[in-house]
Amino acid sequence: MNMRYISSAPIGIAVTALLLYTMQLLIEIGPEVLVDVKDHGTLSIVRIKRDEVIRPNLPTPDFVKDTELPPLNPPVNDIGDLTSVIGVGLPQPPPPRGIGSIDKITYSDGALVNIIKVQPQYPVRASERGLEGYVDIRFDVTVIGTVENVEVVRSTNTIFEKSAVDAALRFRYRPRVVDGVPLGTQGLMNRFVYRMDNL
Repeated sequence: MNMRYISSAPIGIAVTALLLYTMQLLIEIGPEVLVDVKDHGTLSIVRIKRDEVIRPNLPTPDFVKDTELPPLNPPVNDIGDLTSVIGVGLPQPPPPRGIGSIDKITYSDGALVNIIKVQPQYPVRASERGLEGYVDIRFDVTVIGTVENVEVVRSTNTIFEKSAVDAALRFRYRPRVVDGVPLGTQGLMNRFVYRMDNL
């Protein structure tokens, strides 16, 4: 192995000397090669006024030359006559149902449904120690389906409690509806189980 290093050292020195000689030769003949320097011009900056519109001079297609185009911004004389602005062929909005009437949002009756159930993150300190366990929590669901009033009922170790509460707060529900009215639900229970084989 040492013989390889000893024999490769003279070859490396010879290659380095050859490269240095070639670079020196290129530097010496360099000025003769770069005598003709072309001027590529200067960069000019043009500022456009805010109200100035630049449109390219493109040729107009033949089918547009024969037809007369409407103005881009037609004048609106009467605020009640919007058909000249909107266009005649568009569907008109439905007539109002009555003066001052507001459509009421109606819900169909149904039970409480869990839409999003988030799994808690395994605490890093618990995974480093190899801890397993569970957390039982109680919470309420609001009329819009969010979770509030989360409390820990029972846990095998307090190290899991914060991640269980954070996961429960991200639950989302479709609220219970009775006679078309969404209702909140109190006292729901959930158990989060922490096992090392679930990591």
